[in-house]
Parts: sequence; structure tokens; C-alpha cells
Amino acid sequence: MKDDAEAASRAKALREQLAADLEAEGLSGEAAEIYAALGNADKVADMGYAAAEALLAEGRKTEAAEAFEKLEGVRDAAGRAKAIWSSLGEEALRAGAFDEADAAFTRAGDEEAVARVQTAREDSVWAAPAQTAQNALEAGRYAQAVSALEPMNWDEAPERYASLRETYTRTCYLEGCRLMEEEDYERAYPYLQRCRGWEDTDERLQRTGWAILGTWRNEAHTLILRGDGTGAVDGAAVTWAQSGYSLNLDGEAAFKLSLLQGDLLMLRDVRGDTEEVWSLKRTAHDAVLPLPSTLLRLEVMKP
Repeated sequence: MKDDAEAASRAKALREQLAADLEAEGLSGEAAEIYAALGNADKVADMGYAAAEALLAEGRKTEAAEAFEKLEGVRDAAGRAKAIWSSLGEEALRAGAFDEADAAFTRAGDEEAVARVQTAREDSVWAAPAQTAQNALEAGRYAQAVSALEPMNWDEAPERYASLRETYTRTCYLEGCRLMEEEDYERAYPYLQRCRGWEDTDERLQRTGWAILGTWRNEAHTLILRGDGTGAVDGAAVTWAQSGYSLNLDGEAAFKLSLLQGDLLMLRDVRGDTEEVWSLKRTAHDAVLPLPSTLLRLEVMKP
């Protein structure tokens, strides 16, 4: 028994010496395995801590942070890991690498920093257009403001930028009204179409030949009137023009307007012996631009 104990002790001493030699030669992985097998947890932890420090000194921050994370309960390893992740997060945030910053701050457990990343991400999309639009609006350059805001996806607008949607609508209205004052009706039309329902936009559209443009339907008929003077009646292509209360197709009187109110249109078909009344609902607005001024001239009135 005594001989066995002495043999075990000598074997342990030899293995400890081997581990020390391997560690001295820089083979810390192999050395750590021997120390772990010998049950020397403190030594393994010290070696792991030193290895993490070495990684950090070499600038391998991500690997260092991950190494410190694995040393749970060893000295201040948890704090060192968090500090490194926070540093990596700040670097990524300054570089505009929002996904990387978010991941790093999440590893650091820093919820406030994660929120800062989200704010910065949103600002990177919305801040510049918002400022451009504001400057243009204050200078009366409404078209420039519209151009700055038009590409934005309003369904994804953060709460603090939600008011920009109203700014966009109001700016479209102001530019449309400005162009109407200059009697530039063809350029005014698309701006006013963008802000239907705002202020007196629908009334302004109603007071022009634009009010009749679009696709109109009921159960029996489909009438399409485009801004370029082309259209279709129940699938048959036609050209059209409006003159007073008459709607002419292919140069001939075809309908009389009884009612045009918003998206409701009532016509009397005068092409036959019996005048049929068409009650139609608009299902789409025309998007063919620009409108030829000759098409609208008879019906356009200055606002």
C-alpha cells in the first residue's frame, strides 16, 4: 500500500512537471489538459485568464471576450468580457455597423446601449431626409421637400418620425396649389393626387377636368378614362374628351354628365334612342402623366 502511494505520488509529480514544461514551451492547451486531469482547477483557471489577456494584448478582442466569458467565476473575468463587448459595440456603432453593434451590446447585457443602436439605425434612414425636407419647406422649395420624403416607407416610420407623413402630405398640397396658381395644371396634378383628402384638395381636383379620370365600374359596365386622352368602354379602346357636360368618345357625343361627386359618376348614354343611365363607382385613379393641356383647357378653373 505504501509503495502504491509513493508510486502514485511520483507519477503525479512527473505529470505536474510535464505540464509545467509544456506551459513553458507555450503549449498551454496541452498543459491545461494535464492540470485539469490532475484536478488543479485553480491552475487551469489562471492559465485561461492569462490566455484571454494574451488575446486581448494581440488585439483579438472578440476571441478575448469569448475566452473571458468561459471563465465564469474566475476573478473579474465576467466584468472583463462585458467591457470588451461594450468596446466592440461602440466601435461598430461609430462605423455604422448596426447589426454588429447590436450583437456586441447584447453580449454585454447593456440594454440601454442596444436601444442607442436602434435609435442610430433609425436616424441613419430618416434623419437626413427629414432635415432636407424641413430646410426645403422653410425655404418654400416644396418640390424638393416632396422628393426628399417620397421614397420613405411610412409603414416602417419610427414614432418620433411619424409626423413626417403629415409633412409630406402638406408639402404635396402646397406644391400642387403653387403650380395651380401659376396655371401649370399638368405639373400640379400629380402633387394633388398624392394628397387626396387633405384640406380642400378634393375640391380643387373636382374643379378641374382631372376629376373624371380613372377606372369606373358597375355590374354591367367598365369605363376607363386616362389622362392622355385614351380610354376604353367595356373593353373597346376609345379616345375621349370632355366638353362642358358632354363626354365625347372618338369625336362623337356619347354621354351627358349627370353627377360627378368624388368617386361617384352618373352618366346618360345618348348614343341610342333610349338614354340609359350609368351609375359608376371609381375603382382606380389614372396615373398617366403628364396631362396634355388641350385635354383640360375647357374645364380648368383657377383656384
